[in-house]
Amino acid sequence: MMYLGCGSDTPEVARFIRSAPADGQEVHPGDVIPYTLPIELYFDHPPIFVAVNGEPAEVVGDTAKWEYQSSLFRKADFSVTWQNQDGSDGDGTTITLCIIGCCPAFLAWGDVTNGQTDAEAQLLNQDGIRIGFDEAVIGTIDIRPLDGAPLGWSAEWSGTSVIIRPSNGRELVAGMTYIIEAVVTSVAKIDTEIRIQFTTKADQVLE
Repeated sequence: MMYLGCGSDTPEVARFIRSAPADGQEVHPGDVIPYTLPIELYFDHPPIFVAVNGEPAEVVGDTAKWEYQSSLFRKADFSVTWQNQDGSDGDGTTITLCIIGCCPAFLAWGDVTNGQTDAEAQLLNQDGIRIGFDEAVIGTIDIRPLDGAPLGWSAEWSGTSVIIRPSNGRELVAGMTYIIEAVVTSVAKIDTEIRIQFTTKADQVLE
């Protein structure tokens, strides 16, 4: 007598479930450059092979492990491909991670630059002074004459930049040297001191 089993010997097709870190997540890989970011990939059934960006991952059961090494902080896409137990190719997927820097923020641009000697006092008084950084920051900032006390300008922080504006009676004057001093905190909670010394253009003397 022959008995027929009710099960199936056909291998299950693996489907991607999730990753750790999760798709779309912001991650902080650490304070060593270049950094190593471990990524784990979870499937509903074990694949026989998994690759991330074309590089083989370590497969253990229904989980694959892969490490991303880089010195860049950016939004990064990772293409995940796999092979099922029956030899067929999986559907494939892409996960995106926002890799945030572990380093201090640095000065990227400004309406005045360190060592500048021809800043327009009237224009800066009118529009304020903007300073930009390589990442979002918060902090404290003020401006003072070279040998004087802080002028107490107002500061408005917005993402990667700040703008300072004069209060009445504390505007810049022509032909004087000023120092902008700031302490900014990066996303990684690291403080950076910023110092910009500049001189406003002297008034023209009419002969």
